[in-house]
Order: sequence, then C-alpha cells, then structure tokens
Amino acid sequence: MRVYAAAERKDFSCDVEFLRQEDDRCVLQVTVENDGKDFTGFVRVVFTPNEADSCAYDTEISLPEKGKKQFSLTIPERMADFTSGGCDVFFLDGKGHELQKLARKKVSGVAEGGITMGILSDDYSSLTYLDLGGMPIYLANSEKPVRLIELNGENLEAYLDGLYFLVIDRYNVSSLGEEKIKAIQAWVEQGGWLMIGTGEYAYDTLGGLEDFLSLEVASISEPGENNQLYANSMNGYYPYYRGGGVDFINMSVASFNYLNGVYYDESGYNPVIIASIGDGAVGVYACALSDSDFIKGAARNQEQMLSEVPSYSGSYGFGKYYDSMDYYGQEALALIDRDHTDVDFSALMILIVVYILLVGPALFFLLRVKKKSEWYWIGAPLMGLVFIGGVYIFGRNIRVANPKVYSVSVQEAGSGRVDTYYEAYQSGTKSWKLRLNDNYETAGTGFGRGYYYYTGSSSGDYHYLVQNGGEGLFIGMKPRQNFESGFLYASGRAEPQGTLSASSLRLDKQGHMSGTIINDTGHDFPYLAVTYGDFLAIFSDVKAGERMDFDTDKMADRCVYCNLYTMNGKNRDFYYDLFGYGRWGQTRYNYVRDEMAALFIGFEIALGSAPDGRAVTLVGLTADAEKTIAGACDEYAYRCLRSYAELEVDGYAAN
Repeated sequence: MRVYAAAERKDFSCDVEFLRQEDDRCVLQVTVENDGKDFTGFVRVVFTPNEADSCAYDTEISLPEKGKKQFSLTIPERMADFTSGGCDVFFLDGKGHELQKLARKKVSGVAEGGITMGILSDDYSSLTYLDLGGMPIYLANSEKPVRLIELNGENLEAYLDGLYFLVIDRYNVSSLGEEKIKAIQAWVEQGGWLMIGTGEYAYDTLGGLEDFLSLEVASISEPGENNQLYANSMNGYYPYYRGGGVDFINMSVASFNYLNGVYYDESGYNPVIIASIGDGAVGVYACALSDSDFIKGAARNQEQMLSEVPSYSGSYGFGKYYDSMDYYGQEALALIDRDHTDVDFSALMILIVVYILLVGPALFFLLRVKKKSEWYWIGAPLMGLVFIGGVYIFGRNIRVANPKVYSVSVQEAGSGRVDTYYEAYQSGTKSWKLRLNDNYETAGTGFGRGYYYYTGSSSGDYHYLVQNGGEGLFIGMKPRQNFESGFLYASGRAEPQGTLSASSLRLDKQGHMSGTIINDTGHDFPYLAVTYGDFLAIFSDVKAGERMDFDTDKMADRCVYCNLYTMNGKNRDFYYDLFGYGRWGQTRYNYVRDEMAALFIGFEIALGSAPDGRAVTLVGLTADAEKTIAGACDEYAYRCLRSYAELEVDGYAAN
C-alpha cells in the first residue's frame, strides 16, 4: 500500500506492511523512500486508539537522496488491534521538528484482524450479511469490523482458537465427528460465542450437540402453521423484525425440550434462547439464520443481535484478558506509588505559620511602635517575596528531580520472555523519555483508560513515545499536567528462572486444596498465590528450594489470604476484598501492601495466559527484582514469576 505526501511536499513516501505475529506482538515492515535531499532524522509512526493512549514510534534512520530503506517495527498486539491498524506517518529532523506528514493509512494485514466470525454452513453466501457490510461494531471493549471466515470440517479446528464467534446454520454437525464436536464444546467453555440457526435444519445443526447444550428438538413447524415465534411477536416481542415486515408464520420454526444442566433465557428482541456455558455463551435461534424472511428483520437489528449472545458470557466486555486490567492495573500501581511517596511538608508548615505571624500581628505591631504604620503596604509585599524564596528553598524536597518509575515484570518461570508494566511521572509538563535495559525489544501503552476504540484522528499528536535509535530503546511521555502518571508497557528477552511446579494437587468437596508446591526458581518469594476456579490462597515467605505441603500446620500459619468465593471470574472482587478499596475501608489482611499490589498484577496477567480451565495458576513475587530502566530515574522494581500445574482431582466442581 503506497501513501504519498501532501501536495506541497513529495520528498518522502512510505509503506507499512504486516509481517508476522509473535505471541502478543505484531511485527511491521516499514519501507521509506526519499526523492529529495539527503535525510537524517526519525520516521514517526503514530497509533491513536484514543487521545489518552496515543503512542508515537520513532525510528532513527539516514536516507540519502533517491534512497530507499526498510526496517521492522514491533508493536504490542493491543496497539494494532485497538486502532484497527490505523496510523499516521511523519518525517522529523534530528531535533524532532516535523518535516512532512503522510496521509492516514491502515496497515495491511493488521486491519484484517477485527472480530473474527467463523461460518460453518452449506449456504455460506446467505450468511455474509453478518459482517454488517464492513461497518465496525463496538464489542469486547473496542470498536472493530467483523471479519468472516468460511469453515468446513477440515479447517474448523485450525481456525477455532482465533474466533470470537462461531455460527452454525444449515450444516450437519454430526458429520464432524466426536473429536471436533468436543473441540467446539471446549472452545465455548473457554469463552467462545456460539450462534446456531435451526428452523427446518434443526435436527442437523443440533445433531451431536444435544448433551453439551442440554437441549433437543421437540418439533419443527411448517410455513403457514402457528408457532411460538408468531405468538411471541403478536405479544410485542421482536419489534425490529415486525418493523421489517417479518411474519414468523411464514417460516419453519423449531421448538425445543430443555434437558437438565443449562438454563436458557428467551430474548424479547431476537428469536433466540441464550445460555451461559463456562466462560462462553450459546444462542440457539428457532429459525434458520439464512432464512430470507429472518434476514429482513436481522438487517434492522444486526448490532444488537451480535452483542446479545456475548453479553451472557463471562468473557464478554473483556476481549483479551488484559482489557479487564486497565482500571485495576492502574489502581494497583497507584497503591504502590502511594506507599513510596514520602513527602515531608513540616518545614513548609512551619514557614507558613511564621509568615502569618510576621506579616500579620508582628509586622503591624513593630511598625506601630516605630510610628511607621504607613510602611505596612511596602513591608507586607517584601515579606511575601522572602516567603516565596523560602518556599522555593524548603520545597526542594517535594520535587521529583528524576522521573519516578514503578515497574512490575511478569515472566513465566521457565520462559525466555518478560512483560513489564509501568507507572511513571515527574513534576512539570516537560516531555521525558527513559532508556530501557538492552534486553527489551518492544514497548507501548500499558494499562489504558478503558476506552479503546478507533477514533480516526489524524492529528498526529501523541501522549506516549517509544523511540528506537543508536542508543537503544526509549519509553517516554508528553504530560498534559503536573505530576501526570503515564502507564507504559515493554517486553523483551529474559533469562529463564528455573521452575515453579506442583504435584498431587487435589481440591475436595469443601474447597480445600492438598498437594505440594515446589519452588525451584532460585528466588525467595515474599508472597506466593495459588488459584484454581474460585479457590485462591496466598502464602508468605516461601524460600528458594522449598517444598510446601498444603496439609501442614505451618502452611496455615503462613496463609495471609484464603477465600473460596472472591473470584467468580471477576478480578474486581479479589481486588476489593484484598485491599478493602471502596468497600470495607481498611484492609482486613496482614501483608505488605505494595508487594501485594505487585503480586495482584502478576496474578491477573498470569490468569489471562492460563492454558486451559483445568490449570492451577501459581504466581510468586520475587524478593530480588532487578531494575528495568537504564536511564536516570527513581525506579521501584517488582517481579512476578508465574507457572501452571495440573489438578489431579476437582472434588469441589463435582460437588
């Protein structure tokens, strides 16, 4: 994709292409050409999901006249995802002055991500209306287009993990076989959104899914026969369909028998019954989604139709798990900041009291004794100037000379990768940047403001800065007010940290865990969290090389937090319970708050990366975290090591 400069300048041109995905990172290839004089400076690519989280990526290059260069740009996946691949490109001189701005573009490949919807149907062409004609939809905390993928029995499993939606309509599901049907079930339970059309094809589309859905076909009406959808519509249901001229009596409509195990709600807006299953949700339509009469009504109600089924799922509103951390991650970092902000105002308080006494009764009395009361209008301003000078001198101790940085690094114990989350600020509104250690390879915005949607802004302004040049990788910020906190993220290489493992883990019917945790990471843990489902326990003072047995009395003495009912898939419940924020006031638990806040961040990030629903998540906070910033700053660094283990017996779930 070629993007040319504005009419008044045509010295530079640029292509930005998607190369590949690497875990949670997107690698882009930037190709620049120079038709003007020799150039040395920066190419700036700006991604703007919203004003607060816009991020500029500066790459230092030298480009001779008629020269052409390519370089790779690695950005966090969320930055590309939340902007639908939209970016601005600028050329800056060595001092950062803008020389040329290129027209807005979309990064090819990245923009194709969107909300992926797999269609499993023998009549795929009749279901293409589900992409909303290319219009974006606000879903999963962001606005993205819906991208359709045509599925069949051969490619289903290959695409399944990457789907938001799976739509089954006019398809013999039994033909997939038991293994692939189980894969669909597991996908739903792990957060997928399944939509099934039935109507005259109900026996086919529900075939093989009856036990999983706890649903079976009772009967199918013929066109012209009274049916439940027609009766519902006569009672005020489905207003968008009635407004579109849909007469359900002209359609084949299925009715169902409800089996034990799953509770279904009947929608008043769409002819669908919806249930929450695991972390996902299922919507079973009483008619075929490809029915021409149904499509007339769906066309007036598509956005609501696509948001209704996800709203029943535990995964709805979160998209990728880090979205749910935008608020709570900032809150946890703010707790750490407050515990390390020790500002001594005593000298200023004494100075204020002295000033009030001197400029008030003392000065007035002195001038009256000297019979120079008329000098008060001169003496008071002079003493004010002296006071201002005193404030300047004594106020030095509350200034932030260097940026203040709080970092929480999260690493799988045996992995060679690390992710680090930052809060950073300094006094004043001057732009700042800091050089990261050499092991970091990419950076961007961290815990955001929670309003991720593509704004379409092409101002090119930015809030955060990532700069890659000869001196290394920098992260920075352009504050808009004094002491404005910035939330950034970086990832890179790291040395593996041994193993954190478990054996013979069992959960009984009362929710009590048994088994052994082995810390072979080489690090002492001030705190170690163990969680599975609704079970969560946090232990203190776990030494390097220690084997911890849940059944010992010593373990109970070291358990600083244990609760079976705080999780329910919602980190806010854990956060409120643990820190007493906004609910109980002061915390009820005995721990070091800044360390526990850092563990909370590592714990939530680890949960988002858990391999499956049966994995026990282990997260330890190390006592010897190394600083991540090479530049001059005051950094408080924390590190969490995560790992996962299998649960041998889940007696609580079977209760």
